[in-house]
Amino acid sequence: MSCHLPLPYPDELLYSVIARYLVHIGAKGAYAAAGHLFGRATKAQVDISGSLGAVSERTWPTWHMTGEEIINRLTLFPYYSRYMPRKRVATYLKMLLSDNSQGIHARTGVNGSRVKAPRFLRFCRICRETDLERYGETYWYRSHQLVGVLVCPEHGEPLIDTNAPMRPRRYIDYADATLSTSNAMIADNRVLDENIRIKALQITKRCQEMLLGPIELWPAENISQGYRQAVIERGFAEGPSVVSQKNVENAFDSFYGKSFLALLGCEIQKGTGNSWINTIFQKHHSLFHPVEHALVQIFLESVPVRQSDNFIGFGPWKCPNPYAKHEETFPITKAKSLARRKEQFVASLTCSCGFKFTCSQTSDNDPHLPIVKKHLQFGPTWVAEAKRLREAGLSTYSIGIKMGIAYSTVLHLLNKKSSHHAPSTQQIKQWREEWIKLLDSVPNKSRAIARERCWKLYNRLRLHDRKWLFATPGNTTHKPHPKGQVNWASRDEEWSRRLRDASRRIIEEIPLARVTRNAMVTRAGICSSIFSYINRLPACRLALNESYESPKNFRQRSQCSVETSGSTLCRYRHHREDKCHSPGSRICDK
Repeated sequence: MSCHLPLPYPDELLYSVIARYLVHIGAKGAYAAAGHLFGRATKAQVDISGSLGAVSERTWPTWHMTGEEIINRLTLFPYYSRYMPRKRVATYLKMLLSDNSQGIHARTGVNGSRVKAPRFLRFCRICRETDLERYGETYWYRSHQLVGVLVCPEHGEPLIDTNAPMRPRRYIDYADATLSTSNAMIADNRVLDENIRIKALQITKRCQEMLLGPIELWPAENISQGYRQAVIERGFAEGPSVVSQKNVENAFDSFYGKSFLALLGCEIQKGTGNSWINTIFQKHHSLFHPVEHALVQIFLESVPVRQSDNFIGFGPWKCPNPYAKHEETFPITKAKSLARRKEQFVASLTCSCGFKFTCSQTSDNDPHLPIVKKHLQFGPTWVAEAKRLREAGLSTYSIGIKMGIAYSTVLHLLNKKSSHHAPSTQQIKQWREEWIKLLDSVPNKSRAIARERCWKLYNRLRLHDRKWLFATPGNTTHKPHPKGQVNWASRDEEWSRRLRDASRRIIEEIPLARVTRNAMVTRAGICSSIFSYINRLPACRLALNESYESPKNFRQRSQCSVETSGSTLCRYRHHREDKCHSPGSRICDK
């Protein structure tokens, strides 16, 4: 059954369309109309709502929009999902299209974010006047309800709060924008400083860009690596691939100001090491609010690049391997690591063909073609080319010149460990005989002593005849521990006695102290590791449990007087009665 909702206005919420529809038909309540639209009884949702597959079916005759188009054009889901993993976004889209959308606000991070969310729906006074002249009514703008947006993106005016709640509690809470904003008593309840308004307008426009589509400069895939590269590119690094947290925090705080960050709820906890501004540059699996992404992006864009001519960019890149053929134009999608060495950025790139290398700049003719600085791993294509040239009759030296690599690297590609020839069988046999004679000449045929006497012979056999070397009989120089194994029974008996003596000494002390397990162990002169193997010491465990004094028992004992040398102690047991000067002290009368 179709539902003839009015056509949405530009940048309008689905919630606003339903509210206008209810006013147009003169509905007394929204329960039945909303149930007819969504196919079930559902609570009013301003930002993200479910059962949008059913909404698409019922509005298709007039809107001709699929469920995904409704999500992208009439809800705030694109704003929150812009920098989510793509698999997670696909899962949430299925939830919104179906009737199983419960908990979507918690999963997308809407409810649990540190960013301050508005309590009421907001509007721009200039936008409202323009809508009344053009349409005869006004509506709720999506860009005005974004969390973190303080001003109108078109006019830069501070947004005005209404009485309509951002989180409706009832099924029928659909507030029409024209009626909710018609109160003449509504005043501009937000006064912003000029500097704050300029920053707020920048954040608002960036948030609006996130709502409408992806940002070319900051792709969603591997966004943390993009931020990290940009930070290092702008000089906020100390050592290889290490972001200077202190420098970033100070620069970020001075750029926005503490008052503006506090207004958004994005304050920086300096010195803690776990502030969100530092965490967002790391490889993480947690979600960050779109406002936090907007703050970081605008901050990084405001800082000039130091070494732009030596920076390789954000990718993707072509593969510089001359011996590999790729179906895709840009097989290298991201840099594994990035470091700054001697005022130059060095990145580690790995291609699907197995070629791994470092580079610090790209070609002048092609900015997507990195220039190889150092070979890290060649891959099977280089091995195949070296073997082909070897079969063609080229020498090892000629192969190295033709491929532009070292002589030792050619040997490695040809599966030769070194340039030296392997020893002959007769030579290995001679080494074995010398080693056997050497073992017979040392005490107890100790292999360690023989190695010290002739380490060259030992290294030759270890390199070329390792199995035989360690298969031959040879005593080790292992010496048993002089103390032998621990006698746990004797230790248990001695330590338990010492623990009980320590307990008695603590009770007799002045001033009064509570008998705890740690105090007994310390007073007995026993290592605190006794608790690690207490299961082997049953007597010690019994002594600790019996002598332990609970706080309640300690308070009762502290209230009793103890006579020592004919004198009575005061209540706090700090002084004797005849020397007590504590005001208000009392003597136990028991």
